[in-house]
Amino acid sequence: MKEETSEDYRARMLRVLVHIQQNLDGPLPLEELASIALFSPFHFRRIFRGLIGESVKEHVRRLRLERAAHRLRHTGQQITEIALDAGYQSLESFTRAFSRMFSLPPSEFRARHGVVAYGPAPSGVHFVAVGVLESFHPVPGKAMPLEVRIEHLTEMRIAYVRHTGPYEETEVAYERLMTWAGIRGLLKPPVVIFGIAYDDPTVTEPENLRYDAALVISEDQKAEGEIGVRTIHGGQQPDAWEPLKYFVGSWEGVAKGQPGNGKVGREYQFVLNGKYLQAKNKSTYPPQEKNPKGEVHEDWGLFSYDRGRKQFILRQFHVEGFVNQYALDRAASNDKALVFVTESIENIPAGWRARESYRILNNDEFVETFELAGPGKEFEVYSENRFKRKK
Repeated sequence: MKEETSEDYRARMLRVLVHIQQNLDGPLPLEELASIALFSPFHFRRIFRGLIGESVKEHVRRLRLERAAHRLRHTGQQITEIALDAGYQSLESFTRAFSRMFSLPPSEFRARHGVVAYGPAPSGVHFVAVGVLESFHPVPGKAMPLEVRIEHLTEMRIAYVRHTGPYEETEVAYERLMTWAGIRGLLKPPVVIFGIAYDDPTVTEPENLRYDAALVISEDQKAEGEIGVRTIHGGQQPDAWEPLKYFVGSWEGVAKGQPGNGKVGREYQFVLNGKYLQAKNKSTYPPQEKNPKGEVHEDWGLFSYDRGRKQFILRQFHVEGFVNQYALDRAASNDKALVFVTESIENIPAGWRARESYRILNNDEFVETFELAGPGKEFEVYSENRFKRKK
């Protein structure tokens, strides 16, 4: 890479690092950071790791934990609040992550006095409590493996700037595209930026390689000067509902937990042209020692897929009047387990949280665990249901 290009990349990356430091409480989406650096998200991800020595997610997670350490040592803020500010949903998960980094749990770390000693950072960048980050140490260059992935995209309208020449010099096209888009307010999240490479560099001469720096736009945007506009036609779309199709059908099982032992029945079906997955549940607890009067609990749920967030949402309506809205916790979920954590709960005192987990045992059995957490407390199991598919 040319020295002037290398210096330009470092300057752009410093802008991003400063933005991250000043916005640790925000979501910091990749697209937003890429637009600050005037790179496509694809290039930005690789260049960030190459210069900083860690992924964006790893970098942000480490800075938030370092900030947490600073607050533990220098403020009286409650540990639970510090954990939430660091992006952790529970004190337990925050304690594990903090202990891995600082070799002490948060409470013990706070009790010890002295200077906060941060661990190693590939680029030398640590949380800046006072002032502004002024520099970083680029990680020595090394070959990075490319991640190859095939995706089917929907039809999209794009604005683009054509670059003809070596692929290593496409940053000029992105600069022109970002300048045009920024003036028109088109870089606000969610923004989709990408590149289209047309030629094989092992066959085509470098000066003849064609590449489009592209940005998804709305129908009302028009071509202007060097900014071209066109429509890219989509391909076959993956079925976003595939992870939840397992549940469709009728289920019955046994329930246990704080209400006692009982029986439970569940029906799942797609409704409203297949846009939602409906769940109808009825749990019956007969009179018993821990629940002398017994009880019958009913709730209805609707799963939806938020295309903007690319995330499943569950809205659950309880006969008692509670309405729980959950979002899928993708970090805690996999092909055998789905974990939903509440974003909001209606008609319950502020600060309460709920977590609903589904663990698939085999083709015809799954376990559902429902947990509650009071204000400032950890989750506790309220009930656990074991279901079998009705034949």
